[in-house]
Amino acid sequence: MSLSVYIHHVTGRVFKLLAIKERELCGQNAYFSDYIDSLTVDMLGALETFPALGDNNDYIIVTNIINYLKTNDVPYKALKREVFKSLRLLNKIEAQAGGGCK
Repeated sequence: MSLSVYIHHVTGRVFKLLAIKERELCGQNAYFSDYIDSLTVDMLGALETFPALGDNNDYIIVTNIINYLKTNDVPYKALKREVFKSLRLLNKIEAQAGGGCK
């Protein structure tokens, strides 16, 4: 798997946080906590698979945001803001890696 393909995959997983949280807010058991735990494992593991990500400030920021959302109960408005910030950064990384829209 190339770096750009991986970042594209993670971008989709980060975006899915919004839908899962919305279902949870509507009273459905959406397993937000389990999902964000899995996303965190994926993102931290990628630092070994793609060592260059450890030097990428944007990736570190996204990882920090996901870790914060994992350990803190934030209002939906703040979750949405941070998810879209993360998506912008991930799109930037994907473009730099040779994928995504140019």
